[in-house]
Amino acid sequence: MSMFTALLAGSPELGLELERGQAALTGGMSRLTVVCIIRDRCFVESRQTRTVISLVDGAPHFVYGTYSPTELSDIEGGTLGLSKKMPGGVVHRIDFLEPLRRGQAHTFSFWERVPESKQEMLADQDFSGQTFESPTLRYQVEVHFLGEQPAVIWGYDKLLRIERPREPDGGILLQSSEGRVSAEFADLYGGLCAGVAWRWLPFVRVARRNPRPTLDAQGDHRELKTIKVQGRHRDFKRLVDHRGSVD
Repeated sequence: MSMFTALLAGSPELGLELERGQAALTGGMSRLTVVCIIRDRCFVESRQTRTVISLVDGAPHFVYGTYSPTELSDIEGGTLGLSKKMPGGVVHRIDFLEPLRRGQAHTFSFWERVPESKQEMLADQDFSGQTFESPTLRYQVEVHFLGEQPAVIWGYDKLLRIERPREPDGGILLQSSEGRVSAEFADLYGGLCAGVAWRWLPFVRVARRNPRPTLDAQGDHRELKTIKVQGRHRDFKRLVDHRGSVD
């Protein structure tokens, strides 16, 4: 998931157009840590911990938006004040226990989950990243892949939104350890993007030529089936016999 965040000083504008996690801002962050869970190509949940610095007196809450149909829970350092469905997404508001003073740093965290009934498979290429409209000193992102593993994973740093996440050879190639990858970025600002991207092996769908098994020259009953490519990225067909062996 791509997302950037902000500290709002009582702004009533919850109807803004979101870009997978967008909000107006009147503050910065000294640190942002995100742990993202992906299971078999589906985004399941993430744990986010943020240390924000208010640039105004009396900042009462933090507003966070996403294109995914997420729910927030296990909030520390605040309470859930509002979750509002928007066209194409959801806006969440976290109320602070007391308004922040100008220059005050405050740390809070929350779990963000997609209900199982609304989980969808991600595209062949996706990323977990942020767009930093407000200055952020440190950003750490960790992605856990459960089940299917990507074919390639890379990090990208300080890219324009239109060019993210770029190609793997233009970024920082990452190696997973037991399905986990992590990266840390520093001194982010000016609407530039950073994060971790990955690409899955493609699915190749082969249409059935005959609804019933056919008889080949050797007398084996064989039919065309849908298979998943496990090698190089290319289109091809295989014959799979009824005993499950592959030519």
